[in-house]
Amino acid sequence: MYANLDSLNSPHSRARYAAVYRDFDGPLTAEGVRAYIANYRDNGAAPSTCNVKLSALKFKARAEEADPKIQELKSMPIRGVRLGTWLSAAQVSALVERQPGEPLVGLRNRALLGMLCGAALRRAELVSLDCSHLQTLEGRLCITDLTGKGRRLRSLALNSWTAGLLEEWLAAGAIRTGPVWRRTYRGHVMEEALSADHVHAIVKAAGARIGVPRLAPHDLRRTAAALSHKGGAKLQGIQAFLGHASIQTTSRYLSAVDLLMDPAGDYIKL
Repeated sequence: MYANLDSLNSPHSRARYAAVYRDFDGPLTAEGVRAYIANYRDNGAAPSTCNVKLSALKFKARAEEADPKIQELKSMPIRGVRLGTWLSAAQVSALVERQPGEPLVGLRNRALLGMLCGAALRRAELVSLDCSHLQTLEGRLCITDLTGKGRRLRSLALNSWTAGLLEEWLAAGAIRTGPVWRRTYRGHVMEEALSADHVHAIVKAAGARIGVPRLAPHDLRRTAAALSHKGGAKLQGIQAFLGHASIQTTSRYLSAVDLLMDPAGDYIKL
């Protein structure tokens, strides 16, 4: 049913499109798609959400050679810049340190949150991280040849704080090969890797504990960009750090950061 999704580069896009396919139960015609999108719009869905659904159904219609008028349907306009949520350095520290539960779970979640905040990994990059991607080069722990968005390879050196959290987790879990982020059961580390949904749940719960509801993994990527910017990093360096193909994308991130700065140089609480 979803074979045509294999041609998409991004696993995130494949998952989102597959969810739309499962949800869509009308006729694959221009009128059927228009009614489906209108229902979501009228029930308060954001324009970006409606546009993802429309893109998914256009993709499906092309693959199945369905009603060509579907391709003529227009996306909903999105006005302004979505700022999302950004954390200060103090909030990042609180986010990482306040991890309840059994020791192994706490160590894993601290390291996972530290990786999102300190290495700016996308959620898909995080869950695909394997011990084979980790190397020590010139005395620094590095991630090498990790496949990122658009199937581009990404490599970066970890700062000492992030590397320390990661090494602590790997040592406690006796993890030397295979997935870095794993499920635990009754104090034991399992072979099974964490899912993207599990990562989202960890981040959301951690955000709630520090009074930041609805915190998402991508918000921690934004935070990494913000803290780098605040620390004086150059635009090209932040682009490489985030793994952006276009420096314009990085500029949009940092334009949003500037809007959130108060005169004292800290971040406005959202």
